[in-house]
Amino acid sequence: MRVIADIDIPYLNGVFESCSFKVEYLKGIEIGEMQAKDADILIIRTRTICNKELLGNSRVSVIATASIGTDHIDLEYCNAKGIKVISAPGCNAGAVAQWVLSAIFSLLNKGEYTDLSSITLGIVGVGNIGLRLAKSAQTLGFNVLQCDPPREEKEGCNHFVSLNQIARQSDIVSIHVPLTFKGRYKTHHMVNHEVLSKLKPNAILLNSSRGGVIDENALLNQLTSKNLLVGIDVWENEPHLNAQLLQKVHIATPHIAGYSLEGKVNATRMVVESLSEHFGLNINSAKLGKNDIKVIHEIDIGKYLQNNNIDYSKLFNGIYSILNDSRELKKHPEKFELMRSSYNLRREYSAYTILHNGVDRMMIEWNKIGFNTPNIQ
Repeated sequence: MRVIADIDIPYLNGVFESCSFKVEYLKGIEIGEMQAKDADILIIRTRTICNKELLGNSRVSVIATASIGTDHIDLEYCNAKGIKVISAPGCNAGAVAQWVLSAIFSLLNKGEYTDLSSITLGIVGVGNIGLRLAKSAQTLGFNVLQCDPPREEKEGCNHFVSLNQIARQSDIVSIHVPLTFKGRYKTHHMVNHEVLSKLKPNAILLNSSRGGVIDENALLNQLTSKNLLVGIDVWENEPHLNAQLLQKVHIATPHIAGYSLEGKVNATRMVVESLSEHFGLNINSAKLGKNDIKVIHEIDIGKYLQNNNIDYSKLFNGIYSILNDSRELKKHPEKFELMRSSYNLRREYSAYTILHNGVDRMMIEWNKIGFNTPNIQ
């Protein structure tokens, strides 16, 4: 078997070689028609576009993407050609939820989060990431609204609201949907002028799903007339960003919301497990990245108290300083791809243990956000 693999997928080197597969490692954007021509398997990330142009003259039978999304893969074409597609759903849910929480507590004014129950977070798209975020936000005390039309159709509307309701009623809107261009649940430019016009003044709008879900021209127009606080991780024409929008948004990061060490380990493990099962291989994926993620850090929650309340901004941004990433991208937008490929993977909340040291009244159910909490009895 001949494999073409993205060189930036960690812990993959040597895994399939041990099963006598021939593996060639390339940058994702370097994997083209000539490279795929004689490959049986592609192991990729989102930068490799898999369509008829790439696959038409190849013998590829399996595509495995170390990502939750598959919008970079023409699924209809693959299905018609009998090409199996493997992804890693939920692999970086913790990392993206972390990005969102850091963004929220960077953009909220200091005095606004003494009572989080007065703040409404609207989540658009309630899959692995949306569910993780909802659980974390509810644990912190936010009022949470959820919008997910496909799930609502299947499950009923007991706890789902419309996108227009999300826009009108939410203080914070966070988007977590795949990018789709047709069908009843098309998401391309889902957040358009009509939706944006319904947002409250000073509302926070966050997109860590896919570029193209927000109509960037409509957003830019809204930002000239309405004071919105915007955080964007994903862009319509990556890596070529809208320069005006980049400077107007409050938080801008280079598509790294899911870039945690744990997320990368999870993605590689899931891809390896699926390929191992598909080809009947005996690969122990649990050992991949094991030594790197075993280090656990301790947090004394008492050090984050201010006026008898937890300073969430200090806590969450102390773990991940999203503004550092934003400043770097705004300063050097031309380095978008370099920032992604050389990103210093951050640790998720699971790498931290919350110690209360007698401050029991401040001990919410931190484990529901992803932290370790061994001191809770």
